[in-house]
Amino acid sequence: MPRWSCLTFFNLVLFLALPLASFAGVGMATSESILVDTLDPTLNVDEIADNILLHAGDQLIFHWTSSDANPGTVPEDFTAVVWIDQQPYDQITYYPDINEYTWTWTAPEVQTADCHLAVTARDILGNTTVVNSRDFTVLLSATPVHEIPAVVDLQGPYPNPFNPSCEMAFSLPVAGHVDLGVYDTRGRRIRNLVQGPMAAGTTRIRWDGTDQQGRPQSGGLYFFVLRATGPDGPIQLVRKASLIP
Repeated sequence: MPRWSCLTFFNLVLFLALPLASFAGVGMATSESILVDTLDPTLNVDEIADNILLHAGDQLIFHWTSSDANPGTVPEDFTAVVWIDQQPYDQITYYPDINEYTWTWTAPEVQTADCHLAVTARDILGNTTVVNSRDFTVLLSATPVHEIPAVVDLQGPYPNPFNPSCEMAFSLPVAGHVDLGVYDTRGRRIRNLVQGPMAAGTTRIRWDGTDQQGRPQSGGLYFFVLRATGPDGPIQLVRKASLIP
């Protein structure tokens, strides 16, 4: 092949390759941002009173609040289950009202002390929080029941004086919010016994002589303060007992 032909062919190949070499690696593209969230949802379930006892047909009010930066979007991400004898008995999903929910639950015809509520909140990335309530008891409807009281009442602690624990009972004529706490002689609230909605009727409560962090308290005089709503409006009742060192 003549020299000029070889050069012409070489130049042609080089010319055709130049655009590819000149523009290789040049371009613009967009990508979706990656969502990073490793925090579990915040979930707060109102405490159920210690040693609460229901009869079949009685209602118990469960209440909880939840929050998350990336909350779940399907009903299965927000569930509440009542477990009886280690088996799921009643379940609800509460989407889309994810921030707060109140469930008025009716006790079934069973007799067991192994009942509790489990609430689950899961966000869109799978971060999950589960909160279990205290255990409570359900009795058969044939078990003798006490009549609904006419007024709000707080019985005095028994025994009194006591060591290491005492019991008391409060009565509600209607369902409503109850606040029952233990205070020392300096007016400091050292223990929450009940804080939340309660059904009408009589509920027994035990105090084991410890503060909110489970630390045993020293001997002395303690006050039990009940705040609730009666037929005539808000009411506060105070009872006292002595803890023996």
